[in-house]
Amino acid sequence: FNYKKNKAVVNFGSKASAVNFRQIDNNSGVKYDRNFLNLNPQASLQYNIAKQRTFRLNYYVNTSQPGLEQIQPIRVNNDPLNIVLGNPDLKPSFTNRFSMSYNSYKILTDKYIYLNGSYGFTSNAIVNNVVTDSAGKSTYQAFNMTGKSPNSFYLYSNMSQKVNKAGLNLGFGISANGNTYYNLINNMENMTESYNFSGQLTVSQ
Repeated sequence: FNYKKNKAVVNFGSKASAVNFRQIDNNSGVKYDRNFLNLNPQASLQYNIAKQRTFRLNYYVNTSQPGLEQIQPIRVNNDPLNIVLGNPDLKPSFTNRFSMSYNSYKILTDKYIYLNGSYGFTSNAIVNNVVTDSAGKSTYQAFNMTGKSPNSFYLYSNMSQKVNKAGLNLGFGISANGNTYYNLINNMENMTESYNFSGQLTVSQ
């Protein structure tokens, strides 16, 4: 759906997909049927503040169902030191993401400003639990994380402007991004954080 009035444009809608996994255990004859309904709503707002100056806000949801190798209930024994256990009770995960942007350009002064950022978090995230015993044998199993939400963010800004009649332009920009991830090691919760920051300076003519 799309709606426009004056300087604002609003857009919203959703995608939907049905997923079916059917698996047969030839040893026991047991059949496994798993059905997931993925909904991906999305919305956006664009506001045209003035000519060559725009603000935009976006939101969307992404659904990820577990893979067959994660829900596989049949134990694989071809590597005795690394045992993968399936989890047939896994549920889909949901990632919510918000983003915004601002863009401004003045022709006479050749002044340009751009801002962009996003933030997302995952509910019911599928993570791994790795259990290693004293003999060095590791057991891997995926499960849905509860009470914790892996998240990530991104920020970027850039600005440039003409500084003299000869057409010399100076500009600078900064950016930052980071994420937080969770998993289990020997049934103990483990959190990993990562952050990156950078800057730039430009001179052009």
